[in-house]
Amino acid sequence: MRPKRVCLCKDVSESELVEAVHSGCDTFEKLVEKTRATTGCGSCAKSVIAILERELQKLIIK
Repeated sequence: MRPKRVCLCKDVSESELVEAVHSGCDTFEKLVEKTRATTGCGSCAKSVIAILERELQKLIIK
């Protein structure tokens, strides 16, 4: 099964975003810097933010 692509312009998958959050990218800016997601057309920004918030919440609950 292919990973779900969140950012088509920069070919960034959901799993790459999740991994980045779990390795310390705890802000939108850090996540963008590490993955380059949203730096093309930007239409994936809402999805990237949602993934960031979801994964940060998981880390808080642990």
